[in-house]
Amino acid sequence: MYRFSIVAVGRLPAPLRAAADHYRRRLSQLAAVREIEVREAAGPSPETAAERERVRTDESARVLRATPKGAFRVLVDPRGTLLASEALAAHLDRWGMAGRSDIAWLIGGSEGFSREMPEAVDFVWSLSPLTFPHSLARVIVYEQLYRALKILRGEPYHK
Repeated sequence: MYRFSIVAVGRLPAPLRAAADHYRRRLSQLAAVREIEVREAAGPSPETAAERERVRTDESARVLRATPKGAFRVLVDPRGTLLASEALAAHLDRWGMAGRSDIAWLIGGSEGFSREMPEAVDFVWSLSPLTFPHSLARVIVYEQLYRALKILRGEPYHK
């Protein structure tokens, strides 16, 4: 059985919270799921490149500290590998067969992750070449994990 931890920066606004909870409930029928929300960096919106990097570094460190020890860490980041739903399912299957069924999915804040973050994880996954708000990315991750597990079970995906 898979154990998924969604480690994300910030809280979701109500409409996206409802959508995330919808897919989290579905996913929890197929895997153990927990969500860990990490506080966003304090202070006003960063205006300079140095301020943005400080926020990325601070939030990246918080996400890593909040990640369950021993979990296989997947960074959700535009710098990662694009995977179709079937390919994500195949990766989950390979990781599970290798004893990596405890997986943490790391989702950054509005500024993203630090430049060094990809080296601190086991896999970097890009949702799309499109840019999404970080809060919407959480909904997409839940939905895609649910879809991937349905694929692995050979079951149809119900909308």
